[in-house]
Amino acid sequence: SMPIEQTCVWEAFEESQGHGVWGRYAWCEDDSKIAFITLYKYSVRGVHYLWAKWGPAWVKEATPEREARLHAIYQHPDLCMPLQTISYDRTVVIDTSGKTEEAILAAMPKAGKRSIRSGLKKGKAEGVTFHEDTANVEAVIDEYYAVMEETAKRDGFRPHPKAVYMDLLSTLGPKHARIFSMRDAQGSILCWDFCLVEGIRAQAEYGASTEDGRRLRQPPVLDFLAAEYLARDGVREFDLM
Repeated sequence: SMPIEQTCVWEAFEESQGHGVWGRYAWCEDDSKIAFITLYKYSVRGVHYLWAKWGPAWVKEATPEREARLHAIYQHPDLCMPLQTISYDRTVVIDTSGKTEEAILAAMPKAGKRSIRSGLKKGKAEGVTFHEDTANVEAVIDEYYAVMEETAKRDGFRPHPKAVYMDLLSTLGPKHARIFSMRDAQGSILCWDFCLVEGIRAQAEYGASTEDGRRLRQPPVLDFLAAEYLARDGVREFDLM
């Protein structure tokens, strides 16, 4: 399944943020498509550049020979370092191909199972419940954003303006953008996940949590329950990014 940021679905969101498509290209070998790339126009303090988020999207195997033409890991005299980038070397992908909570849990390493079982037990004792809030976004966005602001202050980063999250939901629609939360017995949000979905692949694009949510170990429980929920819609891998 192609990364959602490299599909046509993503174009409406980029346009809403003022970033038009610069071009779409396919790499072919003997009339066989190997990879696709979509480039969007960005600028920072007057410097213009192109960004292909999650690109290129590979159709065939990304061999070293092919990567030498499409993507560079090593420095070279004819290359410049990226102007702006946030990257990571590894991630956690939840295997949701088993479809049920039991099967998904069984596929996890011991540490993951322990964390989730502990959180489920604590949550049950405190009356914590899981919710999908996608259809109710207008009513919950202020509460979601307050939790994001708490998380940003705690972890030392600057969140996007509230409108960016709303634009993502409205331009991608409920088929591709979903929001989930864990709530305490009084209905207050303990933690939330903003998930992007494309075909059999989903990713936790944004997330936030309160101190109470962390104390009750609910963030990993939310990831787990969201993974199981999305598995019912055909998702087979959930990338926690």
